[in-house]
Amino acid sequence: MTSSALVSIALAVACGGKSADTTPGTRAGVGGTLGVSGAGNGGRGGNSGGSAGGGAVSGASPGGQGAGLVGTGASGGNQSGGSSGAAGNLGVAGLSGTAGVTGEAGSGGALNLPELPITLESEITLAALPEPAEDIYVGVEGLLIVTQQQQHRYDFEGAPLSDPAPGGSRTGATGVDAFETRWVATVNQSAFAWYEFEVQVQLLSGAQAATGLAMDTQESGGFERFFVSDSAVGAVLEYTSSGAPLRDLPIPDTDLQGMARAPDGKFFALDAKRSELLRLSSDFSEVDAFAKLPTVANEPTGIHWFEETLYVCFRDSDRVALVRLSPESNGQ
Repeated sequence: MTSSALVSIALAVACGGKSADTTPGTRAGVGGTLGVSGAGNGGRGGNSGGSAGGGAVSGASPGGQGAGLVGTGASGGNQSGGSSGAAGNLGVAGLSGTAGVTGEAGSGGALNLPELPITLESEITLAALPEPAEDIYVGVEGLLIVTQQQQHRYDFEGAPLSDPAPGGSRTGATGVDAFETRWVATVNQSAFAWYEFEVQVQLLSGAQAATGLAMDTQESGGFERFFVSDSAVGAVLEYTSSGAPLRDLPIPDTDLQGMARAPDGKFFALDAKRSELLRLSSDFSEVDAFAKLPTVANEPTGIHWFEETLYVCFRDSDRVALVRLSPESNGQ
């Protein structure tokens, strides 16, 4: 019972009838009536005596929370004082308000990050893409599209190429990157595979659902480290070239899909939830800027820079968007 209810009962008892005479009454008093909204009046004493009605409390049946207001008890009759009125029932509990829906936090704009200017240059329609695209790599020979089942090669007009993809066209993946198309690497769930003269596979500690891959390639050839976006972990994971874990950068409330290395050496992650590019700081400690992708299709899944242009593929479309960031944002 709440403290307000205890106070209500105490007031009802205190305001009962009081004795006016010792002569027995000849007719009983009329009981108190239930007031509206808990403001009921007490009963009236009889002409010759009787009991006075107790104060009424809002609600006829016992309630849960919140008691009603207390009515005022009446005094006894002229000849004989009435007894104290009984406490009124607790009021019916009021309905609780429903909780408001929490607003969705933005990964880029809502964090007050600098927004990078971005423009749509053109689009490529991929002919005969049988499955949803998971990631994209672009080199001088054309486009390499990976799906969860196969790899597909296209020229810059979107026509399929007959040459087999490096590592075998039947190798499915969710993320891809390469160095001069000699060293092609892919990720799928928690596995990292790269191909040169033979296939090498490593299991990535900490990865659950790898979705994007970007290698930190060197001008002299090869790579010393690579980055993996993981949609299940909600973070970008950094590994050595041998697959040993280094650091991770959590980016909560996102659907991380693709990864790409910009011409200036900075790395970008793709948030498919809001179709945003998220630029990672040079020390890999935070997201320091973002860019909103132009509306081409839903669910962007892969990104890759080729020269000054960023190529974007989509899961629900056979189109590839070619976009360009400002020189300040991509190092050109």
